[in-house]
Amino acid sequence: NISLCIHIPVCSKLCHFCGCNTQYTRDREKMGRYVETVKKEIRMVKKLLDPSRKVSQVHWGGGTPNSLPIEMIRGIMDLIHENFQFIEKPELAIECHPAMLDEHYTAQLVLAGFNRFSLGIQDFRQEVLDNVNRDAPNVPVKEIVGWIKSFENTGVNLDFIYGLPFQNEKTFSETIEKAVDISPDRLVTFSYAHVPWVKKAQKILEKRKLPEANEKLSMFEAGYKILTENGYTPIGLDHYAKETDDLSIALKNRKLHRNFQGYCTRETTGQVYAFGATGISQLENAYAQNEKNPEKYVELINNGQFTI
Repeated sequence: NISLCIHIPVCSKLCHFCGCNTQYTRDREKMGRYVETVKKEIRMVKKLLDPSRKVSQVHWGGGTPNSLPIEMIRGIMDLIHENFQFIEKPELAIECHPAMLDEHYTAQLVLAGFNRFSLGIQDFRQEVLDNVNRDAPNVPVKEIVGWIKSFENTGVNLDFIYGLPFQNEKTFSETIEKAVDISPDRLVTFSYAHVPWVKKAQKILEKRKLPEANEKLSMFEAGYKILTENGYTPIGLDHYAKETDDLSIALKNRKLHRNFQGYCTRETTGQVYAFGATGISQLENAYAQNEKNPEKYVELINNGQFTI
């Protein structure tokens, strides 16, 4: 099967902890050029693929995919649906910044075909979010999850980061307990990766005192204890899923898989074809990464060249 990855290197605000390849912009014209280029790349690659192969997985990452106007997201999804066959129950996932979601936009994403939403919460405490330059959601996360779950066959992931300034074992435990109360299908606790030689903005966090390694470990262990005591199965080191979730069932039945998109079931795994700047494809015996600079990526694709 085929797994499609769409990389959107756009954010309306840059968080200090971010290690992703993204840039700040609210320029709709610039976004539109990028989206049209991604569509062009999809058409280029499609010509080289066996038409009988089916798509089992689509993943939108970034950046902040939901910083795009909904019509641009729908344009890419419509193109994918027009050009590819799908398995019976594919996983169509999108990473979202909860501060940029409202009820209408969420409904439009479901209409575009998405059935899994990964919400980048990071932390519930305003002090932590303020110090990493991240906006808090305008409505309670529990309410946002309720919007998503009101549709049939939709799944919700909540993503958190530990190791940020003003976090400790006690406060992170409170965050995870709050997450358990919201009851997402899956939950991830990511260890903050401090790479200021790659991302200079991270140097700001050094001035605000990052937790020591032993403190980070205690946060991880506290999260693990709370989640496993509340019906979540650990999947690998940092992922958790409800016991009734497909990932937990696959783990139990020895049918869990992992591709470059992350953990998945044998049914939804696929060979990864990535589109957009910095996208990484996972082929039979090689990884292939696209040009990282979005402007250079646009230039090359519009000249009819692949950007590997």
